[in-house]
Amino acid sequence: MSVDLQLAESFAANHHEEAAGLLASMETGATLEFVDAVSDETAAPLLGHMPPIDAARIVSGLDPARATELLRTLGHHRSVLILRRLDRERADAIITGLPDDMASKIARRIRYPKGSAGWLADTSADPLPDNLRAADAVERGLDPRFPYVYLVDADHRLVGAVHLNDILTRPDHRVLATMARPTPIRISARTNAAELATHRAWSDLDVLPVVDSRGVYVGALRHKVLRQLQSAPSATGVTATSFASMLELAEIYWMGLSSVVLPVSRPAVDLHQESSNER
Repeated sequence: MSVDLQLAESFAANHHEEAAGLLASMETGATLEFVDAVSDETAAPLLGHMPPIDAARIVSGLDPARATELLRTLGHHRSVLILRRLDRERADAIITGLPDDMASKIARRIRYPKGSAGWLADTSADPLPDNLRAADAVERGLDPRFPYVYLVDADHRLVGAVHLNDILTRPDHRVLATMARPTPIRISARTNAAELATHRAWSDLDVLPVVDSRGVYVGALRHKVLRQLQSAPSATGVTATSFASMLELAEIYWMGLSSVVLPVSRPAVDLHQESSNER
């Protein structure tokens, strides 16, 4: 490795955001040459800090095996943002080399149309098995961004939801299935943006589970995301002619920049307040 490359890798390893910005602005061939030359530990964070459209441009030019290793490091949530920009054949070649659990999560997410509930759903908070004890759920870690923990059966089908507070305050030996409300409202993963924006459940709930046609859990959709997308033109100074044209900002939100340009949502309500009707 040349001295120049050593210096460049050292800078990239210690200044991920600045290096990612520089690489994203460079000609694709030069960026690929650098990414190919540096270690996975250096390259993966660079892809993670790039806008997804630029990261996808780089990943599409990498050997599939190398791309697989880098995305394995990034995790399934950020990988989804990148892989859904690739053609399906290329994406499948990369997904094939990932661990089975990660591959199945990504494959479920990228097959949905842009702007659909499945496309917008947050997959970063995993559901829990319904036969898990409360103590084990706490040990695994609970995501405070979500007021509910969704439960799935052995086939990953949504079977219920438990309020976060119930898990934290009930006896440790309680099995989650015995604490669950069995019929949460759910949204089809193929529901389009217009239907999502006017869904009747948003009058009572801030989070809704998203499922596929077989009832398999895809992710959780927060009303916060939809409201941020709708208000983003005025918040960012961007002019948009329709709600659909702002869907790209969902990726900015998932990348953690929402606190800079987007408003804060109202607090969540308890499932006791939700309607008993399902879509």
